Amino acid sequence: MTDKAKKAAAQKAYQTLCDALDANDWKYQKHPENLFVTCGARGDDLPMDLVIVVFEENQAVQVRSRLPMKVPEEKRAEMAVALAVANYGLVHGCFDFDFSEGDINFRITNALHGCVLSQEAWMYLVYCACSTIDDYNDKLLMLSKGMLTLEKFVEMENQK
Repeated sequence: MTDKAKKAAAQKAYQTLCDALDANDWKYQKHPENLFVTCGARGDDLPMDLVIVVFEENQAVQVRSRLPMKVPEEKRAEMAVALAVANYGLVHGCFDFDFSEGDINFRITNALHGCVLSQEAWMYLVYCACSTIDDYNDKLLMLSKGMLTLEKFVEMENQK
């Protein structure tokens, strides 16, 4: 794919993203020069900050969110196991864990390569990310604070 074609595909994907968010009455901040938007969502408990990006060079799109917690050093090994268990059961998206810093991020990625994402596809990515984050953020916070054991977390995951 030529650079010109990559740029056109990325611009179209970004415009469709903005159109989808507008059609669904989302409040967001545009960053067209870098092909991303920032927005927030509120689930059942903790707020979610989202960054939605179109990668021109890689011809991919991504919804990502940093969870609002820092895992203490003494809980990081348990958290790494818990996130491996959680990721095993996810159909779309994954949790990333920075073991050295204690940061958890969720990301969901989709390729563009010759595809045109519809508004519905964009909203699937956004809602899938929000739903997954909302399902896990409170459990992960409780695990990081010692209010939930790893064993109980794994038991809950195995019941799904």
